[in-house]
Amino acid sequence: MEEVCANGLIYEILPEIFKTPNNKKLFLWQMRPAFSFVQLQYGEFPLAIEKSTSIDPHDSLAYACNN
Repeated sequence: MEEVCANGLIYEILPEIFKTPNNKKLFLWQMRPAFSFVQLQYGEFPLAIEKSTSIDPHDSLAYACNN
């Protein structure tokens, strides 16, 4: 899957993911492979991810309240 993403084939496999208003092109800015998934950061330009509001559990769990 890592190679598919790096070579741009992900656009062909999941075209509905990359539909944007005004047909703007999205670029792959970061790829973080993990044990059972590959985290991809696509966008028109690089953008810092807010870890406290991320849906990635590896980023957001540190901000979770422990009761």
